[in-house]
Amino acid sequence: MDRLLLGVDLGGTKGLLGLFEADATRPLLQLRYACADFDGFEPMLARFLDDAAARLGGAVRPLAACIGLAGPVAAGRARMTNLPWTLEAGPLRRRFGLGPVRLVNDFVAAAAGVDALGPGEIRTLQPGQAQAGVPRVIFGPGTGLGVATMFPVGRRWRIAGGEGGHVGLAPRSETELEFWRWLHRLHEGRVSAERALSGPGLISLYRFLLERDRIDADALLDADDPAAAISSTALAAGADPRGAVALRAAAALDLFASMLGAFAGDLALLLLARGGVYVGGGIAPRVLDPRRSACFLEGFLDKGRHTGLLAGMPVRLVTEPALGLLGAGAIAAGRASVPVARRRREAAPI
Repeated sequence: MDRLLLGVDLGGTKGLLGLFEADATRPLLQLRYACADFDGFEPMLARFLDDAAARLGGAVRPLAACIGLAGPVAAGRARMTNLPWTLEAGPLRRRFGLGPVRLVNDFVAAAAGVDALGPGEIRTLQPGQAQAGVPRVIFGPGTGLGVATMFPVGRRWRIAGGEGGHVGLAPRSETELEFWRWLHRLHEGRVSAERALSGPGLISLYRFLLERDRIDADALLDADDPAAAISSTALAAGADPRGAVALRAAAALDLFASMLGAFAGDLALLLLARGGVYVGGGIAPRVLDPRRSACFLEGFLDKGRHTGLLAGMPVRLVTEPALGLLGAGAIAAGRASVPVARRRREAAPI
């Protein structure tokens, strides 16, 4: 049990933890925990190690660990963006008797998992023509909005994280401009892309449409998970929604998908991601049905003189929900790399 590797995908809502054998791309064991059940990451990890020991028949002390988390990382320390949790590599290593501990942004981990995907875990939104020796970009909405870039170095990918979800939101139509103004009033200032393109963003978009139409509220906002209720109502309505609630839900999801595509197109232009644009996260695989995939591509290709440039880029939807966990396992095993300067900063405290 002391030759296993620990991989973690930690977001604002859930933590997915897994144990990998050193040469394996898939976990020997993986368990999911709700962040709301814990007051920090250390109690979650303690629970996982106890559960793993019970299932595997012995105490687990991983040889190395990689924790992909939703927030910026520096010098082996990270404060999560959408949770009041702080993680530090050194204390984690000492408390749990771990080997080297790596903290990385959750979309760095997601990027590291891309090459482990099988044919049934990825869906083509736009075929394009993937080129060798050029960047890829991966992004996705969930509780927040994550972004990472993959740069080819020899036969491997070097992965650069960032906080691309916090760039400014760029409206493209009168409706989107009205929504931007609504968000600006709501948040009393700057509007980032994540304010619109996330689970909370979908709820905000739906509220905006209600207020615009002078409707106080409806049952979808009273659901335990309003974002899931909005998206499931829209998806259940199919291509021809009937009824006021279904029409509003469909309009919200259509606009969400189009704005998400426009954001993806901006990333693709910024990085000239001719190696591929990958859409991940917890929301996109559930909502990009044929209708919303078309909305997404409409936004993606709405780039004026550069529409033709983007039409040649492959766009893939990742449907494997454990992508970040697979990537964390790959980083723990040394099969993926992040920039040297960042690696040194994150390794120093342990």
